[in-house]
Amino acid sequence: MDFVEVKRLIREIVGAVPNLPIQAVVTKVENFTISAKIGELEIDNILLKTQVENNDNFMVQRPKVGSPVTLLSVDGTLNSLQVVKINEVEEFEYHHNGLTVKLDGKDGKLIVKNNEVNLYQLMTDLATIVKQLKVYTAVGPSGTPLPDTIARVELFEKDFKQLLKPS
Repeated sequence: MDFVEVKRLIREIVGAVPNLPIQAVVTKVENFTISAKIGELEIDNILLKTQVENNDNFMVQRPKVGSPVTLLSVDGTLNSLQVVKINEVEEFEYHHNGLTVKLDGKDGKLIVKNNEVNLYQLMTDLATIVKQLKVYTAVGPSGTPLPDTIARVELFEKDFKQLLKPS
């Protein structure tokens, strides 16, 4: 099937000129691209951001497989389709100058980190410090925290591990 035939089929399926908004259903999500069906026609390598390149500063939303998206073609061809609207976002990722924030709807967890530290490890370190905390008294160093304090720290640790994930 040549390009002209594909273009004609798209016009028939969506009832529009290919460079107008096109409704599609997501069939596959990769790093910065998706595959989607327009009627019975499945198209691969649809961009989620303007360019797929090695750039440390970007934001990308990844749609849920099976959800509707709106596409536009920059030049009227299938090779330049881009997602312009997502109905159901499953994952959101933001990177800027070493800062990363990633929201993952699949497991309901969050990653926050920069080039030096990540929030998950920071919270793990805090829980470890509190569990082993000792203070100096008039008769020497104290023992480790009391069992009720350890239980509360362990609950804190369980809770943040349900919200955060390691990078």
